[in-house]
Amino acid sequence: MKLVVDSNIVFSALLDTNSLIASLLLDEHSPFDFCTVEYLIEEIEKHEDKILRHSKISLDEFEETKKQIYQNIKFYPEAVIPYEIWIKSLRWVRDVDMEDLAFVALSEFSDAPLWTGDKKLMLGLLSKGFGNCIATHEVVELEKSLKKSQQNNDDFKK
Repeated sequence: MKLVVDSNIVFSALLDTNSLIASLLLDEHSPFDFCTVEYLIEEIEKHEDKILRHSKISLDEFEETKKQIYQNIKFYPEAVIPYEIWIKSLRWVRDVDMEDLAFVALSEFSDAPLWTGDKKLMLGLLSKGFGNCIATHEVVELEKSLKKSQQNNDDFKK
């Protein structure tokens, strides 16, 4: 199952490499196909010093964790998203958080839920009728369900 990951989720994983979010992003056997826009890389680079200050990990550990996370995410150039989707997504994020425009646009374009930990964003989008968001606790429940389903399929094939 495809999930669009916003920068908030990757920030959280880098800030606490032992967190639930980090374990979800770093799981090599994840049932999810994580994707995002290339803009996320710029966001991480822009806030790298702040992340390092608050994460209490070395630069080497930071770079290694970032590399591992990035390997589990497919990055899309913003240019693949059609103009009409940008306009539609602009209506969703206006008055909520314009910095999340690209993530909402990719979610709309790919018809994949937007995984965010930003409650203000999620509530703002929901209030405007955009319901394709998923919170971390929902990702955890979905992962359990998908892995159980996969296990049942594997058991059936034996």
